[in-house]
Amino acid sequence: MLRNISQVYRYMDQYWIDEFFKTGNLQLTSFVKNRTVDDIRNDENEGYHDYIILSRDRTKQSSIRFDDRDTHRMLCTSTELDLNKYLPYFKVDGCFKINNPLGFGYEVAKVLKGFEKGQEGMTEYTDRGFSFFPLEKFPDLPDLTDNSPPIHELFPYLDMIPRVDFNMFYLKKTKYSPENEYRLIWKCEREHDLIINCPDARKFCEKIT
Repeated sequence: MLRNISQVYRYMDQYWIDEFFKTGNLQLTSFVKNRTVDDIRNDENEGYHDYIILSRDRTKQSSIRFDDRDTHRMLCTSTELDLNKYLPYFKVDGCFKINNPLGFGYEVAKVLKGFEKGQEGMTEYTDRGFSFFPLEKFPDLPDLTDNSPPIHELFPYLDMIPRVDFNMFYLKKTKYSPENEYRLIWKCEREHDLIINCPDARKFCEKIT
């Protein structure tokens, strides 16, 4: 799922495209914004993902939920260029092309406050709302001792899962599959501004409309 693509397309209001190419001001989004009712996608699951931890003998299991808590900023793009399809779908009037998503993401990372890490990749469309985390694959982690362990016993799993599973923020319901979404995600300062100034990212982009 997490693979680099050579070019992607960002559909957004022409006002913000013109602003980006003129001043370098770029409007990003967040998982919190994408799950609010005024966003076109209205996906209440954005930024959440559940894991079912399985004991090594598979006799016990416990669930934990990851919540973004507004610590990421992202840009949602599509691998398809189809103005007739996507402009009305996203209810916008503009589109621009990113010729080098990796270079673009690097320039954005340089201007984000408290930047920690970035990643990019294709969205996976599935209606399964959880992932399994089998402990036999992780011999250095403690085994589950109960189906409802105290919270402190879950800390090692909470620490390990984001290190080994980069897919948690790339899962969406199958009804969104027509978007063919490719996401760029940056972890940064909590509640970072959605509008950033990143003029150096423009060298990897070109206007479509």
